Amino acid sequence: MDLLMLGQGEASVTIIGSAGDGMNGDTSWAANADVVRVGRDGEQRTGRLLDAFARKHPGVAVLHNLQPPHPRVRINIDHVVVTGRTVHLIDSKVWRRGFYWTLGSRSFRGIRRDRHAEKRTVQIAIESIEHLLAARGNRSRVREGVLVVWPGKGSKASRFWALRVPGAKAVPAHRFARSLRRRFGSTPADPQIVSALAALREDW
Repeated sequence: MDLLMLGQGEASVTIIGSAGDGMNGDTSWAANADVVRVGRDGEQRTGRLLDAFARKHPGVAVLHNLQPPHPRVRINIDHVVVTGRTVHLIDSKVWRRGFYWTLGSRSFRGIRRDRHAEKRTVQIAIESIEHLLAARGNRSRVREGVLVVWPGKGSKASRFWALRVPGAKAVPAHRFARSLRRRFGSTPADPQIVSALAALREDW
């Protein structure tokens, strides 16, 4: 496990884990090595934004590659930001250019069904983390997640205003990069919440 903590008390910089290291484990889900490489690149690009934000705002905690507990499915959350007692879940995606939209429980890119956008990973993670922190007596709030979507190679940003992702909102990466302070704030993280979440890291 990679752990960076600089300074002391509320002025410390807390970055736990390395973005993209989850791609070093079981990648049987991927169609090929290129899919793994592209996915890792997306996670690392988001990770660099979040790590820089944590360094700019000491006290904010950033954690990468968490596995919230669930009795039936294995889930992974790419990044978590903790400010005060608020937990923000972020997943990184690299999607093809297009107009993404949802009708009922089905999502599409253009006229093609896109099952990736229908996954309940973030929603399940929110519920799992809420349960975990409540069971430990941590007063906290787990906000709606964010899917940070990076465009594929040579692609322009896509449109997501009509897309409904369970438990999350899809945001183009360039917009996410400009909104970190507004989205997260800069209140120092509750150390008990950070400690509880750090235990969800898996050493790949």
